[in-house]
Formats: sequence, structure tokens, C-alpha cells
Amino acid sequence: MTVFDQTFFVLGAARSGVALVDYLLKHDAKKIFFADNKPIQECIANAAEREKYVAAPNLVLLMGTKIDEEIIAEADLLITSPSVPPANAIVQSAKKYNIPVMTEIEFAYTLGKAPIIAITGTNGKTTTTTLTGEVMKSAQIPVCVGGNIGTPLISCVDEVGKDGVMVAEISSYQLELCEVFHPKIAVITNITPDHLDRHGSFEEYTRVKYKITAHQGPQDVLILNADDDLARAAEELTQAQCLLFSTRQKVHNGAYYSAQDGGLYLVRDGAETLLMYQKELKIPGLHNAANALCAILAGYAFGLELSQIIAAVKAFGGVAHRIEYVDTKEGVDYINDSKGTNTDATTIALKAMSKPVVLILGGYDKGGEFDALMPVIKEKAIFVITVGATAEKIEKMLQENEFDAFVRAKDYKEVVALAHKKAKAGQVVLLSPACASWDMFSCFEERGEVFKELVGEI
Repeated sequence: MTVFDQTFFVLGAARSGVALVDYLLKHDAKKIFFADNKPIQECIANAAEREKYVAAPNLVLLMGTKIDEEIIAEADLLITSPSVPPANAIVQSAKKYNIPVMTEIEFAYTLGKAPIIAITGTNGKTTTTTLTGEVMKSAQIPVCVGGNIGTPLISCVDEVGKDGVMVAEISSYQLELCEVFHPKIAVITNITPDHLDRHGSFEEYTRVKYKITAHQGPQDVLILNADDDLARAAEELTQAQCLLFSTRQKVHNGAYYSAQDGGLYLVRDGAETLLMYQKELKIPGLHNAANALCAILAGYAFGLELSQIIAAVKAFGGVAHRIEYVDTKEGVDYINDSKGTNTDATTIALKAMSKPVVLILGGYDKGGEFDALMPVIKEKAIFVITVGATAEKIEKMLQENEFDAFVRAKDYKEVVALAHKKAKAGQVVLLSPACASWDMFSCFEERGEVFKELVGEI
């Protein structure tokens, strides 16, 4: 009997849910229930794809309908998408019937032959994940980059074997229900308040982040931010070997940036090796020096030659939607930082700007506050355009801090029109919303693409 000789219940029909069902169909799973609270037309827009699912004899579609517990009880395994919280009624029903519940990430881990480099943190994980993937490619290591970054990890399982590696960006949503997930190399870039609407408290969010190392042993490696107290605290919780990175201080084992000469150094038992200089990075800002240090350590822990690692890091040009240059119109630079979905990310983006900023803020309300932005807004921004579900909350915060240069837009067409009107030559329009996109868009990528298209129409 193989793992596919079971009845699966796949809950959530977004990107990872669709990838799961495709994978199970490819491997001729015995039976698959595919459920979502939205109707199938909203979940799967492509008619040909819908027809493929309708025609599959081993697939039962449960889209936009009430699901009886008797159906759930038929399943041998419930696999959830990241959007599904532990309190979901179907998850609770599965537990009532003693049906195992597994996340897509964890299911992929149990099937995969390749080791996993797993990267989590509040900020920096997308750039670090992408760069780590490039480091592996430069060393001719078969690699698939997935997880929260866009490609579901289940889609990587058949791509790489034991001689390759899966590099995965892992969100707190994906870690929340994990029970056996065991990466060979894990990274915690930092931990700051985020997703409090989902996790209930910062303490719970932090506890979930630590789950990335829960099953690591002495043969594994955990890479931690020495400049972030909560990230570094994981050193006391893990059995893995720890490597530290820092942009503020020397470390005994790991890598650090020296403000004295601008060098990036690898440190082994206190012995230092100069790797490169920050000015050689194509990605600007101290936060990107930290991301580079993470990727360097991941490659080093994997056993790659330093020359291969450094060549890849020097060649890396950044990722879409993270402080991404879009265009210059009438002397105004337009920057897409749609990936900036919390105040820390937006603070980093603002600090990276060398010109006066017209800032676009707002989106889905994750339950956090925005007060931490005020010092850098006052330092960098000349005007703020608010939009989305959090617009009123942001405007109240601005008024309380005597910042009156703001206006609200009803949609992104008006956002870009207002930005074009307000910004003058020599200034920059920065989309860095400090919020998720789910009030107006399906994902931050869609928000960023819409922004770029509208800028292109100016």
C-alpha cells in the first residue's frame, strides 16, 4: 500500500490547494475531496481547468456548499492550505474523528527526497529565499524554490531528488499546524509583530515561528539573526548547530557586516574570512546585506564552495515587488514594494529612499497598529495616499501625530492618478502599503502588477 491508496480531503482551493489536487491526480490517489467555501467558478477561473476536475473520476468537488461531517469522516488525511486556520470547523471535525491533519508544506516534506532549506521571519524571507535558490543554481545543485514565495512546495517534490535541494519560504500560516516538519537548514530572519488577527497575540506568532526548528537535531543547522532578540532566542530552544548573522556586531560562528570597512565576513570559531564588500551587492540597503549574509550561510552550511556562493550573491539583482524600480515619469521615480505588508518592511523601504517620498499606505487589516511608521514618515515622506480597509486607521494615526499631508483614494487607479498629481520631479512615489492585499486583491503580486500597469499608462 502506498500513501496514495487513501482518501484525501484537500481544504482550500487557492494556489497550494490546486497544486495539491493536481499532484494527487497525477499520482492516481484513491479518492480526493476538494473543498472551499467559494463556488468553483471563483476558485478556478479557467473553464478548461474546471472541466478537468469535473471529469476526474476520483475527485469530488465540494465548492461553495455546506459539508456534512459524514463526508469529512470518510477521509484518511486532511490537508490544508495556508489560509485555513486551526479553528476552522472542518479541521475541528477531522480532529473529532481522529483524522490526521497536515499542511501542504508538511505533506510535501513527508514525500520529498531532497533536503529542505526552510526560511521564515517577518521580513526579508522572500529575498533570502530567492537568493539562496540562486546560490544553489550557481553551484549546479538541482534546486526547486517554493513555499510561500509562489510555487507550492508540493510542486517541487517530483522536481528534485536526494542529490538536489528544496529551498522554501515558510510563513507562520504554513508552520501553524506542522507537527513533523524537519528542514536540514532553517533560517529565522527576524521576528516582529505581524498577522495578529490570525494568531491572536505576538507571543503566539513568535511560538509558531519557532516551530521551524522544533524537529531539528544536532546534525542540522539553524541560522539566526543576532541583531533580533526574539530570533536569537531560538538558540536556546533548538538542538541544531547555530550560525549567527549580524549587521551590527561581530559573531563567533556565522557571518557579519563590518561598518568599519563595508566588508561581509564569514567567521568560523572566531577566525574571519573576508567574502566581499557591501558595495559589490546589486541590491541596496543594509537590510539586503543581512539577506545576503543569510544566503551565504545557507550555502556554506550546505557545503558549497565559497567562490560559488560569492559569485551568485554578487550577480543577484533582487526580486519583484520588493523595492522594485518600475519607471521614471516626468522626473518622478515609481517604486513597487507591494511585498511590504507590515510596518517593519515599509520602514526598511522608506529608509532605502534617497529622495522625498509620496507614500502609498493601506490595505487589509491584520489587526496591527501603524504608529511605528511615524518617525520614518516624518523623516522621508512629503505626502501619504491612503487606500483600502486600513485607510481610516492610518489617517487617524497621521492626524494624531500632526501629519496632515494625506488624501484617501478609492481604488488603485485613483491612487496612481493622485500620486502623479502630487509628486514633482526629483521625488519618488513608493507603494509600500504596510498591509496585506486581501481587501482588494488576491495577493501582493497582483497588487504590485496592477500598480506597475497603471504607472505604465501615465
